[in-house]
Amino acid sequence: MSPRTRQSLIVAAAAVGIAAIGGIAAIAGWLPDWASGEAPASAPLPTKIIGIAPPETLSPGESVITGPPADPPPQPAKASRPCPHCGTISSTAYHEREPRNARWEVRVRFDDGSRKILRYPTDPGFRVGDRVSLAQGRLRKD
Repeated sequence: MSPRTRQSLIVAAAAVGIAAIGGIAAIAGWLPDWASGEAPASAPLPTKIIGIAPPETLSPGESVITGPPADPPPQPAKASRPCPHCGTISSTAYHEREPRNARWEVRVRFDDGSRKILRYPTDPGFRVGDRVSLAQGRLRKD
């Protein structure tokens, strides 16, 4: 390889490296938006996670919150007697490669803290956050 070819390859490699660093900086928001004149977004500081892992893997739409406990959200007025089979949809998912009779998975978190996974052959129509009740093996919207 001639010295001139080697020098050209080194210059090209350096240009690719600089372009990659610039792309990363733009995606991360470290560069100002030249069109709007806005300052770059500051990167959030990493937080230290304290505690134990959740009992199961998280589903889409679920998250783990760390840090000091926030004020609890206002609770809706409850009926005079508690509903042992009432809960909230925590996730829904479609599994393309599952057998025909179990392609839709619905996860429910009940008011007593228990969880249940139900499977359906077609879209049951539940969405994350829907209030539901389980009676005679059937899940119904409240």
